[in-house]
Amino acid sequence: MYLIKYKMKDIISYKKQYLDDGYFIIKSYLDKELVDSINKFLDISKPKLAIPYSGNVPWGYGNLIQNQEFMNFFPIHDIKENISPYINKNLEVNHILAVNKAPFIGPDVEWHQEFFNINTFAPGYDPANDLNKFMQIFIGLDFHTKENGPLLVFKGSHKEGLLPSEDIINSNLVHKRRLPFSELERISKIYKLKEVILEPGDAIIFNHLLLHGSGTNTSPYRRRALLLQL
Repeated sequence: MYLIKYKMKDIISYKKQYLDDGYFIIKSYLDKELVDSINKFLDISKPKLAIPYSGNVPWGYGNLIQNQEFMNFFPIHDIKENISPYINKNLEVNHILAVNKAPFIGPDVEWHQEFFNINTFAPGYDPANDLNKFMQIFIGLDFHTKENGPLLVFKGSHKEGLLPSEDIINSNLVHKRRLPFSELERISKIYKLKEVILEPGDAIIFNHLLLHGSGTNTSPYRRRALLLQL
């Protein structure tokens, strides 16, 4: 079985963490066999997005839901059933992204809430009415360490609701939205900054309002992850 099985006490504990902290971490959510299969698939896949001026060092591979070869072995139906106790019984997954924070040059990710980009990833939804209808699953495909640009979150920051954003061009030379500096200063005085250290197959499930970002990978170690939006 690819996915971890929960006991009722685990579900209760995870639900409390999700409400209190905006996220919870599940160790070994995907087993080694599945993680190896995903990495082997990515090793031979042509990237849809490369790191600028890198030659062709992969950054992203597009929406893997649209890749039939990937979907033939990825247990999407099991994942929806497995995670449904935490959000609702009618889950849909509208994208599965594999992101590569390459050794030495893997770029940072700006401080943001997923809802900043709702008009891009879920047009028609309204932040005023639909804030509780989304959940993110971030799964380590490599070791995510202090050295290779791990995910960073402000624990409990989802309680702020939808925060202001400003338009930027990020390190990959694409349009993004980030939290303004003055808001970052304010948030940092209220909520604790946490590094999300993962082993291959570990997952963090988090609220779309949780403030998060990540630093540049200057280490010699790759940091791949799988990102699902429910």
